[in-house]
Amino acid sequence: MDFIVSRGPLLREVECMAMTSRETPSELTRFLEPTSFIDSDHPDVVSYARDLVGSGGTDIERALRIFYPVRDDIAYTPYGLVYTPETMTASYTLAAGKGF
Repeated sequence: MDFIVSRGPLLREVECMAMTSRETPSELTRFLEPTSFIDSDHPDVVSYARDLVGSGGTDIERALRIFYPVRDDIAYTPYGLVYTPETMTASYTLAAGKGF
């Protein structure tokens, strides 16, 4: 857990949330479902997430293995994008390497 402690405030917030509730309340599960924009069931998104997560580790460690590469490797920019529903999806953003 040494590397996690050095990650800063985000990790502390995630750890606090994990300590208060280890289970996902049934009324919140709808927020985990794919949507037309967050197409988390798209094969490319699923493959990317699985490659990042690998195997082993706690839920927090696995979440951070996705969070930091997405934050650091996919450019957040509103410039040079075409604003259509198709280009605002997670799968398009992943393929383009940038999004808004």
